[in-house]
Amino acid sequence: MLPCCALEQSATPPLHTRYTPATHPLYVWPVKHLLHVLRVVLVGTRLGLGWDSVGTRLGLGERPFKLMNSAKFTQAHSVPRHAADDQRRLSSRFDAGKEVPAVAAAGEPMHQAGTAADQPAQAAYRALVTGSQTGADRAALRAARAAGIRTMGIAPRGFKTERGPEPSLADDFGLQDSAGGYAAADRANVHLCDALLAFRYRVPKTGRGCESTIHFARVGTYEHVQLEWPPADTVTQLLPADGSHTAGVPVLVVWDLAADNLHAAQTAATAFLRGMHRPMVSGPCESTNPQAAGLIETLLTAVFTSWQAEPSVASSE
Repeated sequence: MLPCCALEQSATPPLHTRYTPATHPLYVWPVKHLLHVLRVVLVGTRLGLGWDSVGTRLGLGERPFKLMNSAKFTQAHSVPRHAADDQRRLSSRFDAGKEVPAVAAAGEPMHQAGTAADQPAQAAYRALVTGSQTGADRAALRAARAAGIRTMGIAPRGFKTERGPEPSLADDFGLQDSAGGYAAADRANVHLCDALLAFRYRVPKTGRGCESTIHFARVGTYEHVQLEWPPADTVTQLLPADGSHTAGVPVLVVWDLAADNLHAAQTAATAFLRGMHRPMVSGPCESTNPQAAGLIETLLTAVFTSWQAEPSVASSE
């Protein structure tokens, strides 16, 4: 008869054969497995995958990660991330340690827009503000880089675009990731800017996001309010901020940019940016208007080059 210890040892398989992560919570992970899990979790959260998706990719099923994907777990174990925090970090990055109060708390004016006296820290530099989307956003980023102007902006979570996530925009153009979607990124970028240059085309069922951004910049509420189409020969349209919204910014709408009205649009946009320090660009994405990006980039390269050559308010004082 075998001793009790021998019987217990023979009847009990080793730990790594008895338990798996899906069947026992006390499973001891080998180091190489832990490293693999850490890598998958980091990549998954970077791409915006839910915890249940991460569990599936690890071959564990969704059950071990259901709790992590719940609202209670998220609220209790995650650090809140707000658009205002993203904007403050991004603003201070370009202000050499002098943080600009670009965003205020809820219920307060979103920023002090206008003259250099209102924003003395912003007068020392010029920067383009835009998002990560294809089309007009990307054309503006390329034009600013060609003109030697710094770029900044808030992108949707995971640097989302209509072509999928593009995290390289952080290194290429200094954009910053956020916790929200397209609408949240639009609002955050308006908070950072002191003027909005928008490109609209008389094409039905397009421009919803652009028009929502225009309304938010002028009035302070992000909702789709369709612009009335001006006469066919109108190239640009200046829309001042609503008088009841003290923190609004002016908007210049460029209508139906084409080769034959490029010069007129350039003249109006150059005059519009005079005295501004953080203009934002909004317009169609590539899928809705594939031909627009090339002309927008050509126009903005010329406009930004002239704008960059002008003496700043700070240097002229």
